Amino acid sequence: MKFVDNNMFDELFKVSIYRDITEQLFEHKLITSREYEKISRRIDAMEDDLIKPSAEIDQHQRKRTAL
Repeated sequence: MKFVDNNMFDELFKVSIYRDITEQLFEHKLITSREYEKISRRIDAMEDDLIKPSAEIDQHQRKRTAL
């Protein structure tokens, strides 16, 4: 599980604004469907990077074990 701090919340908020702006540009025919798809994929990747669990805090990963 990953916790959301203020900085991460700000970044996720920015991503949602980018998504809204992109949708409005497409609805008003200011960008093509190909541009819309390309931008949407990039926005999705940004969002995935922000919300995916960090390997550092993976509870199922064993760190050093004393023998």
